[in-house]
Amino acid sequence: MSENNQVNVGVTPGIKTKMKILFFYVFDLTIVVIWWGLSEIVSSMVFSNSPIPGLVFQIINLIFAIWLVLPPYHNPGKRNYQMLIESLIMKGFKYRSFEYYEFDNISDFKKIGGIYNEK
Repeated sequence: MSENNQVNVGVTPGIKTKMKILFFYVFDLTIVVIWWGLSEIVSSMVFSNSPIPGLVFQIINLIFAIWLVLPPYHNPGKRNYQMLIESLIMKGFKYRSFEYYEFDNISDFKKIGGIYNEK
């Protein structure tokens, strides 16, 4: 009856495991810090005379930066910033699934690979 008496020193379990600080991954925190830094530069240029609107601007940008690194509901494998970049780069191109009822007959549907080939 030997017990494992080793102290957990916080070593990552796998080589490809993403590093995490509190609730955020390090890459996500980097994006939040870069976004906040850019908004700080804009705030200092635009709201240099009035601190209250600059503070409100900073809070809104911090909330938006955190939203950018959260996974969207409809695609939990990605982050919101990835979805925004993809939607901007795609330039209106959309993937579309075809169903059998959209064709005149089944052979037209099979031509695009709509049904598994039966053996």
